[in-house]
Amino acid sequence: MSKEIEKVQFAALAMTTEDITEIITENLGDEGIALSDLGRINRDGKEFVIPGVEGEEIVKSFDAVIIAQTYQRGYWKHSFDETGGADPDCFSRDAKIGEFDATKFVEAGDTIPTADCKTCPLAEFNSGKNGGQACTKSLSLLVLLPDNILPYTVRIPVGSISDAKKYFTALIGKKSAYYGVITHFETIKKESSAGISYDGIKLTAKEFLSLEDKTKLKEFSKGFKQHN
Repeated sequence: MSKEIEKVQFAALAMTTEDITEIITENLGDEGIALSDLGRINRDGKEFVIPGVEGEEIVKSFDAVIIAQTYQRGYWKHSFDETGGADPDCFSRDAKIGEFDATKFVEAGDTIPTADCKTCPLAEFNSGKNGGQACTKSLSLLVLLPDNILPYTVRIPVGSISDAKKYFTALIGKKSAYYGVITHFETIKKESSAGISYDGIKLTAKEFLSLEDKTKLKEFSKGFKQHN
């Protein structure tokens, strides 16, 4: 991660789709690979933790090409301390349609979700703590690192989603899709409207790719978008 990104050849660009498919088949056989099998880049305070075959790498920032993005939603009736990290009571894979078991919302005082996330009372501001939404919206990115032919997943925290959207919008002004630029990821200190300090993620453009590389990455990303 310490190497200059401009001098690094993306491993995925140096291989054909057939070559990558062959390696996947050799390792996983007919099982194939799912998004849940991909490595996840997590945050530990002000640093990123990148998993790898030689162990975890802890960095303050990293560079990658974003190849797919997905907005999701999740609602938990009870706190993390109470649930121990259980699956959400209502979940949306696209932040549009909620999936939930109505039998979980039968206690007095329960707010019943609706299938339409846009009109769901749990997605309204002030429905959660500190004026926020009870149902948390998240943004997951698939990012390709220079030395890996498979992408990693990165979760953008709710407090940084609007900043990420502004970054993607700014790329439109530069006539670039997100897969046409090397993006720099770093953690920054932010403060909520309630005065609460937290760690966010900042995205900035580091280098715009050549037309040839953009074309290859566009094709590379299609397979993951279909399963995202």
